[in-house]
Amino acid sequence: MAARPADTRQLGAFLALVAIAEEVAEASPYLDNAGKKQRLEWIDECRELAKPGVAAAGLRGLQRDFLVEWNESVGPHVEAFWRGVAQAGLAVPRTRNVVAESLARGSVANMDEFTEIEDNFEALLQSGDIDEARWDVLDALLNAFATAPENEHCFDPGDLLGTEEDEDDAELV
Repeated sequence: MAARPADTRQLGAFLALVAIAEEVAEASPYLDNAGKKQRLEWIDECRELAKPGVAAAGLRGLQRDFLVEWNESVGPHVEAFWRGVAQAGLAVPRTRNVVAESLARGSVANMDEFTEIEDNFEALLQSGDIDEARWDVLDALLNAFATAPENEHCFDPGDLLGTEEDEDDAELV
């Protein structure tokens, strides 16, 4: 029995997601050249796989895989993607918002979340995607995670600098 092909509405919605992601990646000042290149290659690959006649189940799997980055990552480009999805009126739910979940929970859950938030911490504030009050809370959550005894194996003690003065001194060494 042949696989049921995706209908044109499903295919069109997925290709709209791909176009939004491409626009966001190309325009983002927060992605370095290597990150931008990698994302654009993945976007092109997804576009190539989403041809007319693709099986409906295959398209669902492709969309699920495509959305992993946009659900699991943190940063201004991620927020821009989801704003674009909403503005386009696409019925694609955001299944994760790592920053919002961490703030609501009052903690960073694991090293993956810590890394995602920490890597994009400054950019979130600079872009206006978080305000100073939430930035301060996130800073405290990151510090609590990094200094928790159960997480000390994840960090080099020299990397955990307590003050800006310490950071300035460390750069001089």
